[in-house]
Amino acid sequence: MSDDSFEDVFHHGGHFIDNGSLIYPYMETTTWICDPYWLSYFEITGKLKKIGYHLLKELWYKVRKGLVLDKKLKLLCDDKGALHMVNIARRNEDVHLFVVHTIFEAEAVNNFLEYYPLADDNIQPENGNVKV
Repeated sequence: MSDDSFEDVFHHGGHFIDNGSLIYPYMETTTWICDPYWLSYFEITGKLKKIGYHLLKELWYKVRKGLVLDKKLKLLCDDKGALHMVNIARRNEDVHLFVVHTIFEAEAVNNFLEYYPLADDNIQPENGNVKV
């Protein structure tokens, strides 16, 4: 890792809300130390997949400082954006990335085990062996 490394702060687990001002509440943050000479779009998406975000919809990075996100976000979709993030990090010592991902709920399957009976009257043990 080079001496030019910087912090990449990933905001995840939340979603954007526009109530007059764009915000990203209910989030978690994960901070990684990044080497600017190796940062790429695919490195970022790979790191996100390692922490469980396999269904990414969009990645947005903040281009200016401040709490309000209006007009301060840019879509990350390629290595050109990753290089822009490196330049922002060199100015600000860190860069903030916001993850928009697909949210889904597991569907409960009723009587899942009904097809796998625990006991079958047709199976009879014979001398410790099971005869079908």
